[in-house]
Amino acid sequence: MIKNTLLAILCLCFCMLNAQKEDYIWLAGYESVSGYDTNSHHWFGISKFDFNQQPVTLSRDSLNIWFFRSNSTISDNVGQNILFYSNGNEIRNSLDEIIENGDSLGCIDGSWFTKTYGIPGLYQYHIVLPNPLNTSQYDFFHCFVDSFNQSNGQFIGGKKLLHTRVDVSLNNFHGGIIKKNELVLSEENCVAVSAVRHGNGRDWWLCTNKTSSNCYTTILFNGTDSIKRITSCGGSNSARGYGVPERFSPDGNYFVSSTTNNGSINIFNFDRCNGELDLRESFIIPELRDSFVHWWANSIEFSPNNRYLYIISIKRIYQYDLWESNIESSKRIIANYNDTFGCPFGHSYFQAQLAPDGKIYINSGNGGYCVSVIDHPDEESDSCHFILNYELPTFINGLPYYPNYRLGALAGSACDTITTLTPTLSQRERELKVFPNPATDIVTIDYGYTNWEKGDVDLEIANAAGQLIYTQHLPMYSGFQRLDVTQYARGAYNVVIKRGNTIVATSQFVKQ
Repeated sequence: MIKNTLLAILCLCFCMLNAQKEDYIWLAGYESVSGYDTNSHHWFGISKFDFNQQPVTLSRDSLNIWFFRSNSTISDNVGQNILFYSNGNEIRNSLDEIIENGDSLGCIDGSWFTKTYGIPGLYQYHIVLPNPLNTSQYDFFHCFVDSFNQSNGQFIGGKKLLHTRVDVSLNNFHGGIIKKNELVLSEENCVAVSAVRHGNGRDWWLCTNKTSSNCYTTILFNGTDSIKRITSCGGSNSARGYGVPERFSPDGNYFVSSTTNNGSINIFNFDRCNGELDLRESFIIPELRDSFVHWWANSIEFSPNNRYLYIISIKRIYQYDLWESNIESSKRIIANYNDTFGCPFGHSYFQAQLAPDGKIYINSGNGGYCVSVIDHPDEESDSCHFILNYELPTFINGLPYYPNYRLGALAGSACDTITTLTPTLSQRERELKVFPNPATDIVTIDYGYTNWEKGDVDLEIANAAGQLIYTQHLPMYSGFQRLDVTQYARGAYNVVIKRGNTIVATSQFVKQ
């Protein structure tokens, strides 16, 4: 149980190097108090995804927070322990306690609905960023609406982007708020919020779309109270009301948004140094524009290698090739709606999130107990291997939203100017941990310090005689790989991480 996590462990994490594995544990689910549903033979409550295991392990927990569709879960930088989680209205620590001053972050109307669920029905309405200057602090950027009319699903009043800062070391590591609901942007400036590392590898760019506009505000956040804002315009206007999906690619070179009113997809090139968006291509998906059955694009995700763009709508999932000169013409449909699938009410498609294992997980928008998985998102068309049937321990209605925490500096660029980071990226990349050592059955290879800016890498394992016995292409921006070595002969083994023909890091383990 998450409630039994030893908070004393957390204090050790702040003395460790930043391994950037804050997205290795996910929480999703709702209505824990409802218990077991005898009709579906499934539980209400929280499903926990643990990506420290390969394949991901799934377990059930009962927490007093209800995630609707807006969800943030943050782990320590080594990916082992949850620090806190939020539904947009309150922030709770790993003991499921509302941290000091961690309530009343969402709608101010005070209704039971918003107190329970937080911001209702919205995705990408808040995001957690590790503070660039303090390893015990995390910055929570969240959209805010004045009120919500539950009867017609409309928001009342303007949208704003607010900033709340969490210090997990306060109150004997039970956590506390040191800044709360500070205004960053107002005047209908928060349709959704996304983030990517600055080209210096330390700071962050945030981006949010203005409602009823084709303009975007990018915000440079460097851990202080000084925030730089840049406005870029292009593509189709966004709609008012419902959240509009947007996302940066894992390498930060692309930014894509969609609209809820005409099925438009807007693809921008992004400059991680100056924060400017440059429209590359804008087009309309006709079936999303013309059919309420297909509805609008619910979320956007990229393949780990940044080549393929995935547009997730309720009825279909689309793949586009960003390497093509005409992106619109590369459209492929990799999944259609399945209304006979075993989950309640069929299985529609809603939120997508690239996971540390290199796969894309997609939940259903109807609160079922299943997710879909794009198993090989770096591959074209059917080769990406879309899996529909992936059953969870509980019903869920949303997945956490994460930026790429493992993105480093733009090496050699004009904005790669920070030389005081300790250790440097080149020093960190040489670190490779293999444990337990000696091993008997499972060995964990920790390559979390890989500098992905230099390109992707492969794993090789050789025996003492130099014979290669295992190879694997590692998912970009991942960090852990667990291998079953039960069948390995006793003896010493060499572990090598390679980029092309260049050895990046080496280690050893002994099989008992």
